[in-house]
Amino acid sequence: MRFGPTSLQLSSVLAKGLHRPKLRDDLRISEQQVLGETSYVVKVLNEFSYNRYGPLEFGLLKACGGTRTPAEIAQYMTEQDPTTPLTEEDVLEFLDGVDPN
Repeated sequence: MRFGPTSLQLSSVLAKGLHRPKLRDDLRISEQQVLGETSYVVKVLNEFSYNRYGPLEFGLLKACGGTRTPAEIAQYMTEQDPTTPLTEEDVLEFLDGVDPN
């Protein structure tokens, strides 16, 4: 699955080396409406980095709470929106693109 054009690479938003990925606690997130479309801006404070995500991508990031494996995240996201089923491979692809290190 290819993720939307609002996906940008964002290093260091996830804790490293975890089989249950976790979104960092020190991020600032704001929801924005641009031309009638919702997007989410994630600011990494100590890196002065801003990145914009669409609703699906942001939902995936929010699902990374440190309690679910990528397979469980895929199942959770599919349960939340059955019209956009995700596989474990989709989640891993997204996480690799978000945190390439």
